Amino acid sequence: MAEQEIRLQDIFDMDFIQKFQDDFARAVGMTAVTVDLDGTPVTHPTDWTDFCMKYTRGCPKGKARCEKCDADNGAKAAREGRPQVYECHAGLMDFAAPIMLNGKQVGSILGGQVLTQPLDEEKYRRVAQEIGVDPDEYIAAARKIQVVDRTRLDHAAQTLYLFAGAFSKMGYYQHRLRQMSESINDTTMHVSAAMQELAASAHDVDSNQKALNTEIKTVSEVAGKTSTPPSRPRAPGRQAPASASSPRRSASSRRTPRVPLRKSRISRARSATPWTRPLRKGRTPRRS
Repeated sequence: MAEQEIRLQDIFDMDFIQKFQDDFARAVGMTAVTVDLDGTPVTHPTDWTDFCMKYTRGCPKGKARCEKCDADNGAKAAREGRPQVYECHAGLMDFAAPIMLNGKQVGSILGGQVLTQPLDEEKYRRVAQEIGVDPDEYIAAARKIQVVDRTRLDHAAQTLYLFAGAFSKMGYYQHRLRQMSESINDTTMHVSAAMQELAASAHDVDSNQKALNTEIKTVSEVAGKTSTPPSRPRAPGRQAPASASSPRRSASSRRTPRVPLRKSRISRARSATPWTRPLRKGRTPRRS
């Protein structure tokens, strides 16, 4: 989720924000409400006066003016980086504490609905006529508005601004942690599914290999049977011819042909010499 799409409900525990808003408003004697970027309330207003709820916001024209006033001053507070104390379109004093997230505004905490000066009845009679409510009832409700010192209003606005910044950071970190946790869970589920698919594929491969081995064995057996010719019966008293597969005779059982021996050199020499006896010393051999 992109940061510009983050809502207040995404980063805040709204029950906690509602309780904090109620306690703060009652402690300082003012009203408070939390709104989004459009000025639409995301919490229940705390101790809002009849002047605002019943009469000003109770008519279409007055409600539209209030929401525009809240959104404009909340945006101005965000641009300037500090809370804004301003007079609303109906003449009451309000303040806006922007809720920032990484330099971007995601909402505001509004409060006030007080006066810092005595009531100007003619002014409120004109406002009542503009928004279309009964002027006498409008002025009667305005007389119940609390008058406070301007410094007190400024301190209340600054306090809300500091708390809003701290809350937004904590809420954003929790939001990011939830996103990371969801991403990790999704990744783990994808990995688990992939492992299951691999296991199923391995089982299929093993089964196919076993089936292939069985087929190979069957083919080998059939091939062995068809390659051996059947033996025919022999006639009685007839000797079986020697086959190529009969064992050969050993080398010792074979006859070695006689090879005529060659005469030695002495024998050849004697046969070539006309005399055969050795000569005596001092005698000359007789010629034949």
